[in-house]
Amino acid sequence: MCELLKVRDLLRSGELSGVGPASSILDLGSGNGLFLVVLAKAGFTNLAGCDYSEVAVNVARRLAET
Repeated sequence: MCELLKVRDLLRSGELSGVGPASSILDLGSGNGLFLVVLAKAGFTNLAGCDYSEVAVNVARRLAET
C-alpha cells in the first residue's frame, strides 16, 4: 500500500505532468514487476514491462495475477 501512495503522490506533484491512467508506460528492467502492479492499482491500464531475467519475469507474472 505504501508504494501505491508514493506513486499517487508523485503523479499529483506535477513532476510527471501529462502522465495519466491512459498513458503508455514501458518499464525496462522491470524485475519483479512491482512498479507496474502499483501503477495498475492506481488505475493505469496501458502497461508493459520487460526484464532479461526469466526468473524475474515469472515472479512478475505471478504478482500480476494476484
